Amino acid sequence: MNLLRDSQLMILSFLLVISGLSLQAQTYHMAWSAGLGSFSYNKGTDIINPLEELDIAFPFESSSRDFGLQFTYTPPKAFMSMVGGLHYTDRQIGEGGLSYLRVPLGTDINVGNGWFYPKLGVGVFGSALIKYTDGISEEFLETNRIFQFGIYFNAGFGLRFSSRFSSEFLFRQYADMTPMYSREYRSSPNPASNLSVEELRGGDGLLVVRLLFRIRSSNPH
Repeated sequence: MNLLRDSQLMILSFLLVISGLSLQAQTYHMAWSAGLGSFSYNKGTDIINPLEELDIAFPFESSSRDFGLQFTYTPPKAFMSMVGGLHYTDRQIGEGGLSYLRVPLGTDINVGNGWFYPKLGVGVFGSALIKYTDGISEEFLETNRIFQFGIYFNAGFGLRFSSRFSSEFLFRQYADMTPMYSREYRSSPNPASNLSVEELRGGDGLLVVRLLFRIRSSNPH
């Protein structure tokens, strides 16, 4: 658990540094994003490494869709932006579906100021289950967690069409650090007596299109 605590402190310290830089002149953007990809389970129980055993292979066996509204601000002459927003994520699992509201908070790294720029991002998110449809297993209904916490990262590139408008094309990975639900199973060689509990976490691998529009640029001096 020390690794988890240290990683959380590093993320918090990093975000505080970016917040301090924001006391200078700031550039604000509004962004809309839409993503389509695959959903899969992490069947491990290691909360430190939520990507362990996570299958993000294509084509999609279970699909995931994500729609978001974000706000960003960038300090002057900085290559990092702070990002927050609200996302709606829909996970289709077989004949059933799960719908979540997500609140991500993270940092984007923009490399270069030209019309083409590489893009990296990392952050954390909280989510809440708001709806499920028929076809979800009884185990999920009995043991599901409404609120979850996780991490995300994305990588891709952007195209800057003007000083006010740009678009980005990203691969984004969400990974739950807290379980979606748990289930019981019996293992060999004595299935009758070897009863175990398995915690399942989810992950979404998405191809994302993001549109950004500069809404304000201010200088306190």
